[in-house]
Amino acid sequence: MSETVARGAQHQLSALLQARDPRAFCDLYDATVSYVYNLARCVGDDPAWAECVTEAVFAEVWRSPETVDARRGSLHEALATLVYQLSTAAPARESGGTTPQRARAALASLTPAQRDAVNAVYFGGQSMSAAAANLGTTVIDVARDTRDGLRVLTAARLALPGDAAPDVA
Repeated sequence: MSETVARGAQHQLSALLQARDPRAFCDLYDATVSYVYNLARCVGDDPAWAECVTEAVFAEVWRSPETVDARRGSLHEALATLVYQLSTAAPARESGGTTPQRARAALASLTPAQRDAVNAVYFGGQSMSAAAANLGTTVIDVARDTRDGLRVLTAARLALPGDAAPDVA
């Protein structure tokens, strides 16, 4: 699927995915697998890891087709959000838990822009374009701040897909 696909075509594909149409899933996969894989390579720079992330992204789309709802933003934005979420999740799975002190330290080390972007996109489930509109910034800034913020949280073993914001009380 090129970036020039009409919004109506994205909405139609999204509606078919919501209805769990296997052909729509195959169409999405065929049109975007290179995009997802290359984005995962940019995030992780490891071909084997990028393959795992790509597989996880499409498994998540199949399990929860609402994650690529074209009414909330472009399909590419939704897939990019999943790539970032799933690319940063594996180190956290190995952690064995976090302490409130480590959570406070990691959250305090984020810039305000990173904290806002991570809360909106990662914990809030907003598309990057919706987060940018809500935060009064650009999609590029939100993508960068989300990526950088998630890297900090992942290094501290705090971020997993579907997590609520860390409880640091």
